[in-house]
Amino acid sequence: MTRILVTLFLIAACRSFWQTPPAFDAASVKPNVNHEVNNEGRPRASVSATPGSLRLQNSTLSECIQWAYNIQGYQVSGPGWIENERFDIAAKAADAAPSQQLRLMLQTLLNERFKLTFHRETRQLPGYALQVAKGGPKLHESTTEGEPTMKPNRAVMVTERMTMARFAEILMQPLHSPVADLTALKGRYDFTIDISKYVTPDTGPDGMIAGLTDCLREELGLRIEARKLPLEMLVIDHAEKTPSQ
Repeated sequence: MTRILVTLFLIAACRSFWQTPPAFDAASVKPNVNHEVNNEGRPRASVSATPGSLRLQNSTLSECIQWAYNIQGYQVSGPGWIENERFDIAAKAADAAPSQQLRLMLQTLLNERFKLTFHRETRQLPGYALQVAKGGPKLHESTTEGEPTMKPNRAVMVTERMTMARFAEILMQPLHSPVADLTALKGRYDFTIDISKYVTPDTGPDGMIAGLTDCLREELGLRIEARKLPLEMLVIDHAEKTPSQ
């Protein structure tokens, strides 16, 4: 009996060792030399993921890495060209692979076409901590099921089933810095905030941060505090500037 168990264990170990990483059935990776731009004249990148299909257009290698590993831009460190050179990627899986599987397949594709290698390390970076303000939170528990949603309408943001972890990610855009959820609030919440009560279109960056701070405190019972955060980084060791076909 013991010998049979050992044999089964060795067979399973060998299968695990030789298992190939998930990969697309077909994929095209091409440099994008005609950059599309937005209304501000900045390059416009897009990601379209449907079951079994993935398309990244006008995307930098850094943006491709961010989607593949589900991380933020500040977590990728490497040569300057990974933020400037742009690529078009079109890939299809053999079946209706879900988003998480597509991310793994893109990891394999980046390793194959760009010869991408990296290591991970933790660095102390400036950012913000999202916390509960004095007096406690002013949040309403959601009573509906589903994914978190956000419906911006100019200066008004209507959210449903929002977690504080996801809200911290959303705050990264206006703050232009990483935001860590330190509220210890584990629920899902419905709320609406109107930033126009606290800032004007002419408000500068410092005034915008002050206005957002007041908005969060008055309307949600939350606060943000500038501090150094220990953040995991993906540091590029090597990447080819010209992808192989």
